[in-house]
Amino acid sequence: MVIDRPNALIVRLGNQEIGTLVRLPDRSITFTFGQSYLEDENRPALSWGFFDSFKHLRARRYSSNPRAPGFFANLIAEGHLREYTAHRAGLARDDDFGLLWVTGYDLTGAVIIEDPEGRKIPPPAAGGPLDLPDLKDVFRFALPGVQLKFSAVNEATGGLTIRTQGEGTDQLVKLPSTHYPLVPEGEYAMLQFARDVGICVPDMRLVSLSQISGLPDEAQGLNGRALVIDRFDRPTPNTRVHTEDFNQIFRQLPEQKYDNHSFADIARVIYQAIGNDALADFVHRLVFNIGIANNDMHLKNWSLVYPDGRTPQLAPAYDYVCTKAYLGHSETGLALGFARFFQNVTIEEFERLADRAAVSKSVVRTAAVDMVERFHDRWVQIRDAMPLPAITRTIDEQLARVPLFGGDRRAPETTVEVGASHEEIT
Repeated sequence: MVIDRPNALIVRLGNQEIGTLVRLPDRSITFTFGQSYLEDENRPALSWGFFDSFKHLRARRYSSNPRAPGFFANLIAEGHLREYTAHRAGLARDDDFGLLWVTGYDLTGAVIIEDPEGRKIPPPAAGGPLDLPDLKDVFRFALPGVQLKFSAVNEATGGLTIRTQGEGTDQLVKLPSTHYPLVPEGEYAMLQFARDVGICVPDMRLVSLSQISGLPDEAQGLNGRALVIDRFDRPTPNTRVHTEDFNQIFRQLPEQKYDNHSFADIARVIYQAIGNDALADFVHRLVFNIGIANNDMHLKNWSLVYPDGRTPQLAPAYDYVCTKAYLGHSETGLALGFARFFQNVTIEEFERLADRAAVSKSVVRTAAVDMVERFHDRWVQIRDAMPLPAITRTIDEQLARVPLFGGDRRAPETTVEVGASHEEIT
């Protein structure tokens, strides 16, 4: 990659310009807030992580080399979608700046990143391809995460169309896994379960792949059904609602989403940003995910949403999967008090979480006990309807082994792994 001069991209929140991303010839990338944004007393929120609890800016400029600063790096797709996007645009896979250039008009939330000259692909002097690719073949949207998923729009005929440009879409399409059976069906079942016990989840449905047009060549040959979810950051086509995940709040790179922070850190931010009701909601969700044996509770799977552009709320739940049924692992994802494994989770660990987060122990304990009761009551009613027997066995075993749910950690594990290696399911 040859970069012979600084290159700048404009960063906006909706229609308001808030700053500039610049890549220098040494490949360092700097984000600087604009003066008009700094002076705006009614400015929209870019990230809770950029401001203290009094809404005072922690710094005006953030730099990183060669990756984009953490907030922006987390806007770029991971895994296969990142590879597809880079390949089709003629960019290097590790080119954060170039990928933000290409996908910046349709990122998660309300952030828009654009070349001031209106160029859709970086020129060669900015690290772009020598031969300009056909723009209709380039994925010009970004969806965080490693699972193969796309942005789509509903058609009047009842089907869905995936758009490589992303613009105007309000549906998230999560395709079947090439490694694990019935992942969309399993996630659908867990999200419906979550809704049944009082957790806010987006509207969703399962659809046949034959109902989806515009699937890229890389997705051909897949079998089964896809999970289609209403995007909470796109309540209607062409409407943007800002959101950010907790890895962005902590300004970490995507690959650090399991590192450096615990569930207590998330609880502390939620309490400071929103209050005790949201703290109880967070505890409800954390208990539920322990109950369904979800190892994938990393920082990118917890988010805030800003419906009015300024005031944060806990975002609807997403990426709820009984991952242990596929991977056979018992880690909690992040630390919960002293516990890093499901069988060590007790009500005392939730009290320890409250102490570390400097939040109400009573609120945390009450919410945890409440969700345990809701979980048990509903599971008895739905356990026989699970799409995969391994999910039923895993959750039964979880309730028998996790002390928080009244189980005995010494009970033997009998879960048979469906998967072959440790990787993220969603």
